[in-house]
Order: sequence, then C-alpha cells, then structure tokens
Amino acid sequence: MALKIGFTEKYFTLWNVSSREEIIGDELMYETYNIVDRTFIQNLSMDESKAIEKAKEKGCKNLSVDGSLRGVSQSWTSKEKVESFVSPTIYQFGRFTSSLISETKESSIDYLMWYASEQNNEEHLLEIRKVCIEKFGFVNILGNTPSDDFELIFRNKQEAKENLDAQNKKLAEDLFTNECMGSTVLVGILKHNVGSNGEGYFFVENSDGLEVRFDIRFSEVKENYYSGFSYYLPMDSKGKGKRVKNKSIQVTGEWVYCDDRGSDVFEVIDFKVLKKK
Repeated sequence: MALKIGFTEKYFTLWNVSSREEIIGDELMYETYNIVDRTFIQNLSMDESKAIEKAKEKGCKNLSVDGSLRGVSQSWTSKEKVESFVSPTIYQFGRFTSSLISETKESSIDYLMWYASEQNNEEHLLEIRKVCIEKFGFVNILGNTPSDDFELIFRNKQEAKENLDAQNKKLAEDLFTNECMGSTVLVGILKHNVGSNGEGYFFVENSDGLEVRFDIRFSEVKENYYSGFSYYLPMDSKGKGKRVKNKSIQVTGEWVYCDDRGSDVFEVIDFKVLKKK
C-alpha cells in the first residue's frame, strides 16, 4: 500500500494504491493475475506546491504526479494476467480438458493418438509417452525429439515388438545397402535365371544373416534350351556361359544409373562361381 498524487482537470488528488496477486484455478491448471486497487482519498489543492505539502503531511513519500492517476477522480481496480500454467499431466483441450492423461481409458486410445498428433510441447509429449508405456504397453517415438515425432501407440507389446523389429530391420537393410553400393566386388546368390537382357536379382547376405536384393546386369548371356524352353546363362570374361542359379558367386563391376528403372544397377564386368565351403 502506498499513497500517490494524481491530477484531475483542476485539482491535485491523493490516492491509496495497493497491489495483490490473485490465482484462479488449481495446482494442475491456473492463471496468475496482478490486481491493482486505486482508492481515491481526497482533493488536495489546485496549486501543485500546496498539494505536495498536504500530501507530505498525510505521509506520502513519492511526491511526483502518477501518470496513471491523471484525469480521474473515482476509485477503480485493474487486473492484468501475469502467468498461465497448465500441467503436462492433463489434457489441455478437447473432450477431456483438465482431466488427467493417466486416467485415459483403453477405449479412448484412438482419441489419445489424435490428441498426441496435435501437440508440439515436448514436456507434454513426454508425459503422454510415459502414461502410454505404463498403461497401454508401449509407445514407439520416431525421430530425434518428441516435438518432431509422430506418436505410434500400440495396443499390446507383441504388436509393438513386431513394429519395432521391422523398423530395426529396415534400418539395418539401408545401412547394408549403402555399404554394398560403395563396393565394386559383391558376393551373393542369383535365385532365378537371368533374362535375355542379362538382368536379374542378386541377393547379398551379411554376417548377421541380413539379406538385401540388388538389380544386376551381365553384359553378355548365352541362350540355352531345355524341354523346348529357352533360358539364359551369363558369360564370364572368357566367353563361357556359367550355370549360376542358386550358387554363390563373386561379381566384379560398377554401379551405373539405369534410366528405364530409375535406379542404380550393378553392371558386371566379370564373375566367378565360388566353391562350397
């Protein structure tokens, strides 16, 4: 509480000005306001010097005219919002506004998935993730930070495990594919005969048993016949056609871009069939 000097159109005035904090809500959701009460006490004088002397006698310490008290002579109260707080543990909008996320029922998982997709607050997303893991089994977050992620909420741990395994396999395949595409020598298996254009699918396996497939093309093939049907054998650098279907072979060549496929193809320069170990 403090005494202040104001000014109307004629008189200098004396006011009692006090401020207080008001909190609306509870610990999970609230707003804080700064309330300022300006209470008119009396007119002082039309003369500024006399008005200041009277104000001093009344105990006023600040003897300059308060700009917010100019042109007014009636008491009033102002209210200004200072802070808003919403706990990350509750729904902040929608059907369940102000309800705890931990109280979400299994029948409302689809709604929670939608609600999570509308969030960009990292702390809030982490709370959603925590609740889903503890209550519904598993939540898999893709990406680096929750604010960038798309939440996948699974209804049971088996479904989550299968999805996570598939993602890990895809990641390993991508890494292994990039590794192979940086090499000019590959070892793998042709599981089918090549076509008349020398093209086929080449399967390469790493030490962990992960298998990836590449498009491969032999520069020359030899046509053969069996029971009235033709098939083609790739020819090595010595001009010999080799039976390579389902055999482990080592191919040497280079990666070239194929316009009709829209992707890279391993162009074989030479190859050899490897002996079984």
